[in-house]
Amino acid sequence: MARTNDDIDVKVDEIHQKRTSSMSRRRLMQALTGLGMTVGSAVYITPEDVKGASADQVPIVKGHTFAEPGDPTTERVTVKENVPADWYNNLKRAERVQEALKLEEIDEVSLVETRPPEPGGENAYIYVEVAEKLATESKKNAGDIVGGIPERSNGIEIEAVVNERVGYESEDDQESSGSKNEIDVESHSATVNPGQAIYTGNGTSGTAGGRVYYDSHDYPRFITCHHLWHGEEPDRNNVDVYDSSNVDLGYAINGDCKSDYLVFAPESDVSVSNRVSGGIIADITGEYSQDYVNILAGEGESVEKQGKTTGYTTGELHTANGYVAFVGFEGCDDRSDQVRWGDGSDFDDGDSGSVAWYQWGDDYDENWAVSLNAGTYWDSSLSLTVFGSGTWHFPNYSWG
Repeated sequence: MARTNDDIDVKVDEIHQKRTSSMSRRRLMQALTGLGMTVGSAVYITPEDVKGASADQVPIVKGHTFAEPGDPTTERVTVKENVPADWYNNLKRAERVQEALKLEEIDEVSLVETRPPEPGGENAYIYVEVAEKLATESKKNAGDIVGGIPERSNGIEIEAVVNERVGYESEDDQESSGSKNEIDVESHSATVNPGQAIYTGNGTSGTAGGRVYYDSHDYPRFITCHHLWHGEEPDRNNVDVYDSSNVDLGYAINGDCKSDYLVFAPESDVSVSNRVSGGIIADITGEYSQDYVNILAGEGESVEKQGKTTGYTTGELHTANGYVAFVGFEGCDDRSDQVRWGDGSDFDDGDSGSVAWYQWGDDYDENWAVSLNAGTYWDSSLSLTVFGSGTWHFPNYSWG
């Protein structure tokens, strides 16, 4: 059932034993990934970064922003930070074990994630849930499936439990969160802010997720969740979005169902802001890397979000490595690289597409995106957590 691999090892700190000064960027990246570093960090690390870290540290990417935060006409820059090597090695080992075991290939497994280590505290471990409903449907015993999952692999603890709830949908889950089926479209100036309500025209509503830019271009676009359009693909359908006054805000240009994002180009008279709307002031000026979101999760930090339905909430980060199997009627199950945070009070219908952020600087005008919130997910304690794709998961699009 569960696969094992006794040869997994991670020793990123051994990069200090190599002659990195003579390495090209490509060779250094290959060396770092071979030792266990995340590609999203390794691709940006230079020999100077390695030299600047002490023997018990490794450099990683913290995230990306503009040289002048919020100004897309300035250079896109990568911020790096040195972290304890033993902490990072432990995290990367657990992630590699999760990848090698491929527990998500067990049909009855509904959730797998690496819970990051606490700095100076508990080690990383892998958390797995087996859905009782799915086991019953396949005429298996959920407890037996849990018993077949190893308790430890390559020195990493594996906590497997039975989930009695996931896989069931309530009638409330099937209700749309707004109704604008007959839209009398108006065309006049408007602004799209992160956190504001948006409407699809098909009976659902959601939340704008923030201002994004494609590659090095300085033309602003905005992002939200793909599932609000229930599987429609922007390259085959006329997908539009409106505000509460029926103003046509823009048209879809790119997206993906499994990553659950849809990017819109604004109409000519619509401006796109990076300032969160609704009772609080926060400017989204960049995005964190997967490595650093795991650092924040290991430290027990909390993210913030502004959504159409629940408004402003905060909740503790759990992981940046979540796999969720079942996402219900929204389509595109089996999602990887999911950030999980908070609890059931932090999210409800209509909040889909909102961005979770964490403050970067000392002021409200420097906050970086963490994830694009897609929904809530039952865990084994029968409580809900928020899930959504991490902001490193959208190719070529940058928050700011």
